[in-house]
Amino acid sequence: MTDPVIDGERATMFVAGSGTDTVADLAADLGFEPVIAGDLGAADRLEHLARLWIDLSREYGRDIAFRLLRA
Repeated sequence: MTDPVIDGERATMFVAGSGTDTVADLAADLGFEPVIAGDLGAADRLEHLARLWIDLSREYGRDIAFRLLRA
């Protein structure tokens, strides 16, 4: 994704594992809203999210993203 901002909203980049602060800083520098999803155990769940993105991109193209909304 060349521009992680869609309609003024930053796409969420989920981060898991060790060194998450460094990776979250990098994601923010690239324009994403980083969300730390947990330790390395959460990485397995994020792989499922990545596979969903791949499946959806076949229908909607690669300029799609997920966004975590908070109330």
